[in-house]
Amino acid sequence: MSRMKRFLTLFLFLAILFSSSLYTAPKETAQARTIAQVENDIQECKKLIEQLQNEQKQISGEISKLGSASKVTNDTLNTYIKEIDSINAEIELTNATIETYSLKIAELESEIILKSETLEYYNRLYDSIVVYSFKQGDVSLLQILFEAESFSDFLTRLDNITYFLNYTETVKKEIRKAKTELETSQAKLKTAKDEQDEYLKELEAKKVALSQKKAEFEAKAKMLGASLKDFEGKYASTSTAIQQAKAKLAKLEQELQSLRAVSAKNYIWPLPENASYRISDLYGERIDPFTKKKAMHLGIDIACAQGTPILAANGGYVIRSENSGANSYGEVIFILHSDGMTTLYAHCSKRIVNKGDTVTQGQIIGYVGSTGKSTGPHLHYSVLRGSTFVNPVPDYIPVSKINKK
Repeated sequence: MSRMKRFLTLFLFLAILFSSSLYTAPKETAQARTIAQVENDIQECKKLIEQLQNEQKQISGEISKLGSASKVTNDTLNTYIKEIDSINAEIELTNATIETYSLKIAELESEIILKSETLEYYNRLYDSIVVYSFKQGDVSLLQILFEAESFSDFLTRLDNITYFLNYTETVKKEIRKAKTELETSQAKLKTAKDEQDEYLKELEAKKVALSQKKAEFEAKAKMLGASLKDFEGKYASTSTAIQQAKAKLAKLEQELQSLRAVSAKNYIWPLPENASYRISDLYGERIDPFTKKKAMHLGIDIACAQGTPILAANGGYVIRSENSGANSYGEVIFILHSDGMTTLYAHCSKRIVNKGDTVTQGQIIGYVGSTGKSTGPHLHYSVLRGSTFVNPVPDYIPVSKINKK
């Protein structure tokens, strides 16, 4: 009888502890509107470039009809300038496309970090259930019947066992779901990196083609006693299609520039100078306050008062701002900087910037709290290079603040 009571008591405690956070996995956020606008502009430019390429085919046909070098005319040289301008426009477009992929890759890497946290949480939960079930051993229907004090008590015990089994199955489903979402994000990241590599190869090929075309132009221009410089002013005007492509590219570059803030060389302290604080944990191995086991701590914990303003350690573009769940970083913000690094600010009580925002160094982005997996009000500050966490000390946080007595 006492063994069964202990089983039911511990089961109910386990259910209450985890049921409130069972469905708090981070939801995938919609892509920022600004990025979509950039992609639309790229598609428009691609259509214009396709028109230019069709024109190039016609120009090549005209060049083949010109015959020997003695028949080279100013019109032929003008044709070369058009081809050179067209290749330059393609190179500018390819560069812009590569920059857009860099932003996508950074977003996917931050997404994978959050989905990995979710999968790890459900795996730990399932392990706890398995260990507890093993310790309790099998409970037969006859044992429940004999130990029940009444028929009503028997039905209650049976319902509790059924609920425990259903709860276990729900956790297993969440593990499968979290694993599928993580694998999907990882596949998207691989695809984005592969596509970016293809654009990089394409860029190099276009640069080679440009160099060859300039060399051909110089050779033919020299036959007329002229040089590229002599013809730059005379043939500065290009076709309407090329002008349209450049106008679209200029708009695209302006859009991309608005997505990224120029970061300062040095990263600043992410709290106001007059804020009272203490360093509760540094980057590295520690005893996890929840599992009581050794675990890698991937950032710096700065304990301070609830509601203390959180400052952007450097200027950049907000690639993620969301509630990652009660079992993870809670209210969290990711900022991508122009040097390729990403800073993470976790457990906020409130976020005041959104995905797609551009922030400046020292700007208030949120307020200190204890959301998510936290033992008290503090800022968890992490730094990533791509999807790899790095020690913020000494390059990404003032060492004097860490060594404060």
